[in-house]
Amino acid sequence: MAEREGFEPSVQFYPYNRLAGGCLQPARPPLPKILAEGAGFEPAGRRRPAVFKTAAFSRSAIPPGNMYLYQIRSPRGREKGVRDGFEPGWYDSKSGRTSGVFSGKGGILMRFSDPQRSLLVRATNWLGDAVMTTPALAGVREGFPDARIVLLAKPLVAELFRHQPDVDEVIVYERPGRHEGAIGRLRLSAELRRRRFDGALLLQNAFDAALLAFLAGIPERAGYPTDARRLLLSLPVPMPRDIFERHEVEYYLCLLDGLGIPRPVPAVLKLAVTGEEKEAMAARLASHGVAPGAPIVAINPGATYGSAKRWFPDRFAAVADALSEEWGARVVVLGSAAEAPLAGEIEAAARRDVVNLAGKTAVREIMALLSLSCFLVTNDSGPMHIGAALGVPLVAIFGPTDWRRTSPWSSLARVVRVEVDCSPCRRRTCDRGHECMLGVTPDMVIAAAKELLPSGPRTVA
Repeated sequence: MAEREGFEPSVQFYPYNRLAGGCLQPARPPLPKILAEGAGFEPAGRRRPAVFKTAAFSRSAIPPGNMYLYQIRSPRGREKGVRDGFEPGWYDSKSGRTSGVFSGKGGILMRFSDPQRSLLVRATNWLGDAVMTTPALAGVREGFPDARIVLLAKPLVAELFRHQPDVDEVIVYERPGRHEGAIGRLRLSAELRRRRFDGALLLQNAFDAALLAFLAGIPERAGYPTDARRLLLSLPVPMPRDIFERHEVEYYLCLLDGLGIPRPVPAVLKLAVTGEEKEAMAARLASHGVAPGAPIVAINPGATYGSAKRWFPDRFAAVADALSEEWGARVVVLGSAAEAPLAGEIEAAARRDVVNLAGKTAVREIMALLSLSCFLVTNDSGPMHIGAALGVPLVAIFGPTDWRRTSPWSSLARVVRVEVDCSPCRRRTCDRGHECMLGVTPDMVIAAAKELLPSGPRTVA
């Protein structure tokens, strides 16, 4: 580190203990106070980082045998070679070597203290992303079998996880609502602070997730250092170089890898629907003329992300007619209130009778409906992942999104897509004539369905 006359950097050290297997965890209890070579060193406590101030970086002032996450803050200066602002890194007091926090050198792993009595998990905001975190949630449950695992989630995702076996409690992040804005965030952080969580695992990547955990005084805060939040994390997990080439399920499992938490085996999607919910949906379907035990083909024509992900209503209707005739199945169209017009177009275009429930079902009711379905035809969307988690055979139509990262994590799924030079563009709307979706024909989807279920659909209890 460059020095100059009158230049006194402030160095903060966060001590970590070495564990078996090369993992690290925050040091507890606090280390004793140390004075060395005229430099003041105030060790870290449970909620406060150590502060080390000296005119020269002095190894002898650092207690040996620990790893330290350090942050150097220097005054603004114009001299060439002087580094200003924050400079984080790892310092090994045993060898005297330093390395960048995210350099990946040395294979450094970090982990939560063990045992964790109470662990807060910040869920992702989109339904599909939330479903793809369920293998990671299972790993956390297996890794901390005696901990109380509490999920913080926005309302739709909170409903998704209401009966999740790997979660003990769900706290609703009411935004919009009582947790909106700066005052709302302070209100929520105060509510979390009263719970005295030992650690927070941030599956969501936003700065807001780390800020809430920090304001809540949670001592161990783990997550990827995305969205300029690395200084708010006590356990910043380096991202593998190829992370954005892997499936989204792997994205969250790699976070567990970086914390030394074993992956679940097998790593499968998992959602729970109660018997009462299934019975209520079966009764509702019966009121629409769908006999109990009749095979149901569910159609999901919507996609919240944008219109570019949506296949065409007339083509959904053609597939619905063909599968209904082939399998003797009833067709049920699902979707949100905003997608009701799309469902109406399918209902109008179909030759056979269609039950249209778009805009008339909440998240848990969609889950119950899919659990009673023998097949699902869908765009790349939240219900696609819900169906995969519930073991529903399905065909997914992909266009602008990357099938390699968000395809259904299921052996009972087929992806139908066509190669065009602009796909995957990941755009919400298309200005090139929707080539990727126009190229997918009803015959292609019907063929994929018959290939997946050559003997027809199974009976759903």
